[in-house]
Parts: sequence; structure tokens; C-alpha cells
Amino acid sequence: MSVPVDGSRGTSAEALSLPGGSVAVGTFGWRRGRLSVATMRPRMSPRRPALAAPAPLLMVGLCFALAACGSSSPSTAPTIAPTAAPTAAPTVAATLAPTAAPATASPVAGMQPCDPANLAAAIVDWEAGAGHRTANVTLTNNGKADCTITAVARPQLVAGNGAILIDGAPAAASATLTLHYYDVVKTMVDAVNYCGGTPTAPVTVAFVFPQGKVTATPLNATDTSGVPPCTGSGSGGDVEMHPFAP
Repeated sequence: MSVPVDGSRGTSAEALSLPGGSVAVGTFGWRRGRLSVATMRPRMSPRRPALAAPAPLLMVGLCFALAACGSSSPSTAPTIAPTAAPTAAPTVAATLAPTAAPATASPVAGMQPCDPANLAAAIVDWEAGAGHRTANVTLTNNGKADCTITAVARPQLVAGNGAILIDGAPAAASATLTLHYYDVVKTMVDAVNYCGGTPTAPVTVAFVFPQGKVTATPLNATDTSGVPPCTGSGSGGDVEMHPFAP
């Protein structure tokens, strides 16, 4: 507000700003040394109406809000990978090492008798009892071909120097065995009543086949355990064998 101060009389219209944004407009008059306010009326500043949100936008926003709150993404069930059925391990058949065929009682037609030089006999042990001495013996075919033997041969009790201590009876007719390469057959030889002089060690047994004689390897180099005691000097000694068998 400007007021002249020169002391002259006059009027002036001025506007005053009031609190709250209103404006007072008035006419002022003055004389020398006096200021008078004739009229003052407030003039309200027009207020701008609040802007209302357009209805379509409100509807769209409401729809989005409802969709966000009311719907949720469906959960996906976990996928389980199929498990492969266990596969049984293949069964491997055990392979057996080839073994020699057992001796047979029926010879093949045309098969030759065994050469005594290819037959190896050996004493496994001696058994003693009631004046008897019994040898457990094995017989092996060391030849390169199959051959035959008689199941019973003529047994002998022999000394280390080849002397016959007791001679068995000639073999009667018996079955024929087929021996394959490295076949082994077994027998027992029983000796009784030796009344002769002291034999030369080692004492063993022998088998007399139609093709020749086979002497068994003794139990050891000094063995005489197979010599039976003398039970009667007038009757003589005796030696017998069981048939060979696988």
C-alpha cells in the first residue's frame, strides 16, 4: 500500500493482501496530516476445484487390483523322473578245468592192453593188524593213449634187491578196465606169514600182468614195514589183492 505524504488531499484505491489468500480492495482518502480509509471490501481469490479422476481410469485400476489380489499363479507339481528298472547281472557259467575221464570196465573194441612200461604203481601207506600187512596202492596210466588192464593181476611181495618174498597165486579171469591218459586206479594188497630171512630194504609189492610186471614205488628207501610176521613156518606165506577200481 502506498500513501502519499505530501499533505495534499486526495483519494487512492489500493489492494491489501489478507491472510488466507484474500485480497482487500479499498479507497483511501487523506487530508494534510490525516489518513482515512473510506471503504475496504475483501476480494476472494477463486479456488480451483479439485480434479476428479476420470471414471474409466478408476474402473481399470480397480480391475487390476482385484485381479492381483484374487488370482494367484497355479503351482506346478514337481515332475519325477522315471526310475529305470534294475537289470540283473548276467550269470557267468563256471568253466571247469578238464579232468581225466574215470576208468571204465568196458573196453573199446580194438583198444590195446597197457604197456607195463607206461604204468606207474606206488605205495601210499601200510596198515598192520592180526599178523597181516596191507598196502594201499595206486596205479597210473602214464602212456599217451588209452589202454586196458585186467582188474586183477598176480601180486607179489618183493624186497629192495628184487627178491620175491611171497608170491601170489596166478590171476583168475577178471574184468578188463580201460585206462585213459593219466587215469588212476586203486587197490589193496594183503600179505601174511613171512618166515624167511631178513629182507633187503625197501620192501614193496609188484603186479604181474599178462604183458609184464609192474613194481610199486616203496613208501621210502628204508621201509620194511610191509613184511608180515611169521605165524607158522609150515604153511608158507600168502599175498592177495583186491581188484583195481577207480
